[in-house]
Amino acid sequence: MMNSPDFWDFPLNTVLKTEMILKVPDFVYRFSSLYSPSGVKKSNFVIRPNSTIDSVLSEKVHVTLKPQKLPSQTIIQEAVVLESKNSLSEENSSMLEFSQKYNYPLVDIYTMFKKIFRGEYITDDGVQVDGSYPTGNFFSSDMIHPTAFGQAVIANEVIKSMNGFYKTEIPLIPTREYLLVK
Repeated sequence: MMNSPDFWDFPLNTVLKTEMILKVPDFVYRFSSLYSPSGVKKSNFVIRPNSTIDSVLSEKVHVTLKPQKLPSQTIIQEAVVLESKNSLSEENSSMLEFSQKYNYPLVDIYTMFKKIFRGEYITDDGVQVDGSYPTGNFFSSDMIHPTAFGQAVIANEVIKSMNGFYKTEIPLIPTREYLLVK
């Protein structure tokens, strides 16, 4: 069994505070749905990176060329993110209880991903795992799926969990071999 990582930590999701958004000329007018009727911000937002939001936030794009409408799912209120994180916590807790009740091994990739994002994860063969994008070695260009190296890192977590639980000696994958640059 495997628990789930926190999807909101992935490079696909970028947290952008309201104060930064308000620096964009004409933002309140064009994106008034983000504000209450009195003009007060509803919350901070999670902004998913894409070319449209790059244009809106860029100082190099002339205001007349800035898009007047953002694609759906570009802006997500922070309250929705919090609700999603609470749900994930409940699901991962249930997964742990189930694995303990029925005596199954549990691969804790939630914690593994947190360590990767904090820059604290080093593979057993000594490679620093970098979850940043686009310069990191863990995520592919879609900012969601791991690279071949990232898949090897996850596979090793599964192998270590199985070896510990079942007292086996399955050899780990040499992750260094999956890096594009050695």
